[in-house]
Amino acid sequence: MATSQTLKNVILVGAGGDLGTPVLEHLIASNAFNVSILTRTSSKSTFPASVSVHRVPDDYPLSDLVTAFQKQDAVVMTIGTLQAEQSYRFIDAAIQAGVKRFIPSEFGPNNRNKNTQEMIPVSGLKAQIVEYLKTKEAPEFSWTAICTGSFITWALRNTFLNINIPARTARLWDSGTQKFSCSTFPTIARSIAQTLLQPAVSANKYLYLGDFTVSQRDIVAELEAQAGAKWTLTHADSTQLLKDAKEAVAKGEDPYAQYDLIRASVFVEGFENDFEKVDGDSGMDILGLERATLGDVVKEVLADEGKL
Repeated sequence: MATSQTLKNVILVGAGGDLGTPVLEHLIASNAFNVSILTRTSSKSTFPASVSVHRVPDDYPLSDLVTAFQKQDAVVMTIGTLQAEQSYRFIDAAIQAGVKRFIPSEFGPNNRNKNTQEMIPVSGLKAQIVEYLKTKEAPEFSWTAICTGSFITWALRNTFLNINIPARTARLWDSGTQKFSCSTFPTIARSIAQTLLQPAVSANKYLYLGDFTVSQRDIVAELEAQAGAKWTLTHADSTQLLKDAKEAVAKGEDPYAQYDLIRASVFVEGFENDFEKVDGDSGMDILGLERATLGDVVKEVLADEGKL
């Protein structure tokens, strides 16, 4: 593969989701790519008329994927976390169709960490997917995995970090001082675009992103400073919360119980989600990305909530 050449024709899988939507918007706005979308036949998502949409049966038949991937330079996966098991089929289809670069749906916590792999089933699966991609490396095929940490703006709007902005409350795990790295959707979208625009420097790499590294207490302090109000704080014992989450996942009744374990991996030591301390490739540096600040994010979220 001539890795010095821009990957121009890009097909996005999962374009209607929380992450896929801003990624699609950025790729289109950049005017650097010919963007297509692959979606399920049953999907109710709507897309810009300027974008070619390939609809395939919900079980993603391999032959349909190969057809959709014809003449594509890159496949970008932004499917939901719990759909990650479909990735093997997409990888095989991409290779058969002659796709040059595959970006898996790695976005999220540090799935390279052994504790994360052992505790969170989907993280173990995602780690195996990256290993599978490594076995497929060839002059004509490469991959880039992008580890983003917490989707900070989404996390604050959806109380994923146990910080409730409308109610002005926060539940701190233990002391609330565990540091973790965060990325905004615009930064993630730019990282994908720059991966495609700079294929030589991003080929076969696992990249760590992070606009900034913070703790729950850091976020609460910034919220209080900008809102001019105090947050009511409660505390939770991480040992008990971890125990409850593991039991819920073990029962297998609620697939979304894994999200409680993902949250735990952010707030508890030993899961290496402070990327400033991780021995790995910095996507921010390699791709030349500018960083947002915690202040920027808090200002945006408070404005959306009508709290400024």
